[in-house]
Amino acid sequence: MGSKFYVTGQIGKGCQQTMKALAIFVAVIMILFDAVAPKSACAEWVRKRLIPVAYESCSTPETIKSPEALWDGKITLENKWTCFHLGLSTEQSHYVAVDLGNIQPIAECVVYHEGYASPQSNHLNTEDLAIYASSNSLRGPWTKVAESLDNTRPVSVLPLQNIQARYLKLEIADPCSMNSPGKPNDDWAARILEWEISGYEWQGDGTPAGAMPSLPASTPVPAPAAERNTLYFVYLATHQPSRDYYSRMVLARDKWPAVMRFNIVPVEMQSEADRARALGVFRSPAFVIARPDGTVKATLPGIAEEAAFLKFLDENVR
Repeated sequence: MGSKFYVTGQIGKGCQQTMKALAIFVAVIMILFDAVAPKSACAEWVRKRLIPVAYESCSTPETIKSPEALWDGKITLENKWTCFHLGLSTEQSHYVAVDLGNIQPIAECVVYHEGYASPQSNHLNTEDLAIYASSNSLRGPWTKVAESLDNTRPVSVLPLQNIQARYLKLEIADPCSMNSPGKPNDDWAARILEWEISGYEWQGDGTPAGAMPSLPASTPVPAPAAERNTLYFVYLATHQPSRDYYSRMVLARDKWPAVMRFNIVPVEMQSEADRARALGVFRSPAFVIARPDGTVKATLPGIAEEAAFLKFLDENVR
């Protein structure tokens, strides 16, 4: 009996040693395989949109939409950032500085202007803008990394070549492409629908492999169809009461929900005489509502009271 137990014990001990050796062998093979095998196909650089965690801007409390509208994903007239902190007709620059949370590679900025959602408003597209970068703070110091000058297009695509930064600043030197040489610019309001900031992050197993890719040519989101009526304001640049009237009626925050049911297009009678005549206006000021096909639906001539203006909008929104 004693010898049986001794043999059985030896066999059991031998099996344990064999299993332990086998486990070590398998572990070594796996380590070696991991070292020489190609990484998972799921491990790659992935493009992503970078959303700010904080910001500073030139906007005042009266701003119709805060700068947060720049990264809300809604590329519409109702959700644009509008700023005229020194008044509509006073020459001024505008800026929004954002904190992305940490230093990271930034590949591209895409800026959507007024004309993107309202083709009739291409003259309100931002003319001169620049992008600045910093790793220090929302107040710089800043390094210019991209700019767009003399722009007339509704979308500005600005490659940044994967710069490393935590803070970006969008600075607008001339917010309106309606300027004519030798003539004053009567509209200094910034109007930006969206500011998309794109970068890359490594997703998958292991450490990042290979160089970070360059962004392919950006394809902006398709513009929405222009289905709403357009509210034209025909004015004379030299007539200050007309400009004050426009500010009081169109830019007043309490009227914004009523006004924003329309595309909004100011028309200066001297520099845009043909357009004013096409709208049937020969004396300013006047509000004109036109259908999407361009035909005139209704006209409100002269300087009207607020109640009459709001009634005019309500009766002609469709």
